[in-house]
Formats: sequence, structure tokens, C-alpha cells
Amino acid sequence: MPRWEEMTTKEFNEFLKKDPIFVLPVGSLEGHGAHLPLGTDFFQPMQLLEELERRLPLLIAPPLLYGNCTSTGGFPGTVSISYETLKSLVREILDNFVKNGARRILLLSGHAGRTHLCALKDAALAVVREHPEVKIWSLSDYEILYRAQERFQEVPPDDGHGGMMETSRMLAIREDLVKLERIEEKKGVGGIPRDFLIRSSPWEQFPHGYEGYPEMATKDIGRRLNSYLVEELYKMLTTPPDSKR
Repeated sequence: MPRWEEMTTKEFNEFLKKDPIFVLPVGSLEGHGAHLPLGTDFFQPMQLLEELERRLPLLIAPPLLYGNCTSTGGFPGTVSISYETLKSLVREILDNFVKNGARRILLLSGHAGRTHLCALKDAALAVVREHPEVKIWSLSDYEILYRAQERFQEVPPDDGHGGMMETSRMLAIREDLVKLERIEEKKGVGGIPRDFLIRSSPWEQFPHGYEGYPEMATKDIGRRLNSYLVEELYKMLTTPPDSKR
């Protein structure tokens, strides 16, 4: 399907007749250890959307490649914008989606930082309060995976940022960008502090830039994770909001 930026105004109006789901992909430029690219959180949702648009009419807007990265903000190459900036920017983009005819919107983030996701959801909430006829789904693909981790028994329960799941998915999406030989410690590294202590530089407690077991990653696991996500997103977008799954 044509992307938003590729259409003329006439083509855009014609595409609206398909009653598409408007999509804002959100990524980040963020450190994921020495073995994964800074754009990891962009590549993952875009791959899912490319699969989904074969089955659903999606109007995919140019992605937002900047997010709120609190735990990784000190790593080289990371670009983090504030909660307030992210919320305001997404709110204005969603307002313009509605102005352009959106009645269903998917806000899909590859970055799963807590404050980042809260900013997206706060922006979406403001829009649906002003336009209650509009439906907005706001989530990270990892919110689905972490909820269903028991389905993938080979993934350790303490796997996390830049670990086995994320590295496996990237092997299936862009193997050429994955540098497994650069993993700094192949023993499963503990990462982001979870002791509720507020730190001004949390990345100092997170020296390798990842947590979990990227050395256990395989392309096959990545394909299975990605396929599961596509199916779950498809069900979410095609199930009436008030029905029980």
C-alpha cells in the first residue's frame, strides 16, 4: 500500500474510502549494547506494520524516531526528548490525524520505556476525550510480548532490553545490523536498576547497555516472536472493543 508521504491529496482522499486505520509508528534512537543498532526500536514496529498492511487497510504516517529514554540517555548515540515534548508532539500529530478523517488510530511504539509510553497514552487520552468517536490503540509491541512470555519457554524470565528477545527479533528483521561478536559479557547481564531509587544517571548502573541473554538469540525465535505479534495486533485491531477475548 502507498505510504502517506507518497500520496497526492487526491490519492489520499481516495484511500480514505477504504476506512483505513491511521498509524503513527514510534521508535527511538537509543543504545542497545554493542551488538544492536541505535534504531532497533524503529525497525521492529515497522516490520510488524509491513506484515499487517497486507491484511488490513493501514495509512502509515512517517515514523517518529525520537522518544523519551531515561535509563539509556547517557549512552553514545542516544537521543532523548522530554516527556512534555513527546506528549505535546504526539498530541498535535493525532489531532491532525483526526482533522484528516481518522476514526481509528494505532500508536505503535518499539520503545517500551515507562515514561515514554505514559507520554504516548496521555496524548491519546487527551484526543479521545475531545473526540470520543475516535478509537486509539496506544502500546508497545513489548507490552504484548512481556504479557505472553510463558509462550516462549526458551526465553529466560529476566530477559530484557537488548536481550534474547530483542536480539532474536532483529536477527529476523535486519541480520546485517546485528553484531553478536560484540556482546561484551556472554553470561546474561543484569541491567536497569529496579530498586525504586531515583538516580540522576541510571545508565551508570547499566554498563553494558543491555540486560538479559543476547548470546542465546536465534533468527528462528525472532521469526516466531514477530509472527506472534502480527497475529495479536491483527486480533486487537479487528475485535470489537467491547467484546471479550
